[in-house]
Formats: sequence, C-alpha cells, structure tokens
Amino acid sequence: MKIIKLTLLILICISVKTYSQISGIVTDTDKQPIEFANVALYEVTDTILLKHGAVTDSTGLYKSTEKIPDGEYQIRVSFLGYKTEIYDIIISENSSDSIINFTLHADENILSELIVEGEQPAMKVESG
Repeated sequence: MKIIKLTLLILICISVKTYSQISGIVTDTDKQPIEFANVALYEVTDTILLKHGAVTDSTGLYKSTEKIPDGEYQIRVSFLGYKTEIYDIIISENSSDSIINFTLHADENILSELIVEGEQPAMKVESG
C-alpha cells in the first residue's frame, strides 16, 4: 500500500506544470504612466503571438491574465508615438511571478507637420 501511494505521489508531482504571471508598469521618460499601451508575449523560438497579452490601465499597470508556462519569451511593449521596447525573459520551474517595468521613449520620426492640398473641380450649373 505504501508503494502505491508513493508511486501516485511521484506521478502527480511529475505531471504538475509550473506557471508564472508577469506584471509591471509602463511609463514615459517623464515617469508619467502610459494608458492603453500594448504588452504582448511572444515565444522566442517562432515569434508567434501567444494568447498572453495585456493593455495598460490609467496608472500604466499591466498584468497577464493567464498563467504562463515555462519557456523563453520576448515581451514587446508598444504605443503610438513611442519606440517599441523588447525584453527577453526565461520562465522556469524556479521562477516566481515577475514584475517588469518599462520606460517608453518618444519616437523621433514622427511627422511634425502634415499639409493636405487639393483642388475643387469646376462645377457647371445648368438651369432646369
């Protein structure tokens, strides 16, 4: 009976996967929170977007909504008008939940002025 219990305990321990969660704050260079920034988690091996991702709230806070299995990942944080930041992370069975903060830098390649020019075609008025 002890052997059966020990065998079952070993099988349960082997089959249990470890998971972690990721959270943090996204700010700009003036330490102001960036609301609605995209935080996406990609696998390093094939860069396919996982179902893990988040959007920052009004305080710049993001948190993964699902547990993330062990592996090597890239976290990409992006927001219009800022350069995308990329961070490599390894999640292993020894990993605890991670807090990763990001500071986004303004994208200097933004248009400073946009001029729209056009011509109105001549209209012909007919009496009718």
